Amino acid sequence: MKILMFTPFFYPEKGGCINRVDMLAKYFKKFGHEPVVVAPIYNEEFDDSKLPYPVLRERLFISKKDFIFFSSIKKVRRIVKQVSPDVIYNTIPPGYLSFIVAFAKKFYKKPMLVDIRDPWVEGVKANKGGKAKVFFARLIENYICKKADVISVTSPVQKQLTCSSYKIPCSKVKILYNGADPSLAKNVEALKRKKEWKGKKLFIYTGAYTEVQQLPEFLKFFLPVLKKNKDFHLIIMGWGEDYSKLEKIAKENKQVDLLPPVPKKELMKWIKMADFGLTVFGNKPSLKYMIPIKTFGYTLLGKPVLAYGLQDSQFKKIVEKYKIGVFVNKKNIESKIKKLIKNYDFYSKNARMITRKKFNREVMAKEMLKIMKDIL
Repeated sequence: MKILMFTPFFYPEKGGCINRVDMLAKYFKKFGHEPVVVAPIYNEEFDDSKLPYPVLRERLFISKKDFIFFSSIKKVRRIVKQVSPDVIYNTIPPGYLSFIVAFAKKFYKKPMLVDIRDPWVEGVKANKGGKAKVFFARLIENYICKKADVISVTSPVQKQLTCSSYKIPCSKVKILYNGADPSLAKNVEALKRKKEWKGKKLFIYTGAYTEVQQLPEFLKFFLPVLKKNKDFHLIIMGWGEDYSKLEKIAKENKQVDLLPPVPKKELMKWIKMADFGLTVFGNKPSLKYMIPIKTFGYTLLGKPVLAYGLQDSQFKKIVEKYKIGVFVNKKNIESKIKKLIKNYDFYSKNARMITRKKFNREVMAKEMLKIMKDIL
């Protein structure tokens, strides 16, 4: 089966969308299929020949600043004709490129799977989008969902939201849990701890730290716990707009290290070295349907999760239902950390087991292939 995959983001950028598309394409290839990824052109070059699948670079409509609607439709039609796929993979958020691909569907008449990683409209709300932006995003997302032959979402709550928001038959929406790539955990050796980290309980935070995560806000009530427990240490590795705030915090606190991001394989060594993974996901109501993917990078290696976010979120339900760590708030954070430490072996074993069984991208890829075959 030849699968043409359109993605709004790709290497050399970083992020969950890129990781998801890359891992899906790798597993599609591993299972004997022919994925072809259509990705944006960036100013910074990336050697696509290192990837095990072909990549077509195009200047398509990837943001509202690049509004080249009719030109992009022509390009999409040309690409589809050139590749001649059996099925189209289309992912959101954001919905700009996906809208182009969905609109062009009437010309190429190929079955299309729309992979909703997170609800786009809720993401616009989380980033303080005004009423006009939210309306525009809802209009586009509705069009994309209506044009899709099948839709994949990452949780039961997201399925319910998608069906009710756009009046879509629930039979058209399939749940494919997001997760980690098990191949990243093979033969991973922990880094050797620095002298000042030896004997400490290491917490590690990886990935973006932006207005969505609100990491500096979380640290306001986590830092007192650190200071009270001299054997605790926090490592922050990532990128984002809150760098200057976190840099100041690290300079003022000897128990906090702020380090630059590293490649995925190297990152797994850092996670292996740590004792706990830290996932912070803000407290904005629009984030209640989203699940931070970094969580499963920790649990894949058996690292229990210290999690913070909305108390009525899908994220909290997963952490508590599958017992992969503890979900904290300002009042109970110290007692929950004590519980995490006391029951470390239980949480560690459970985290590794449930990730490999359920939150596993190899399993997700197999299930997505089955769904694709059903719409051929």
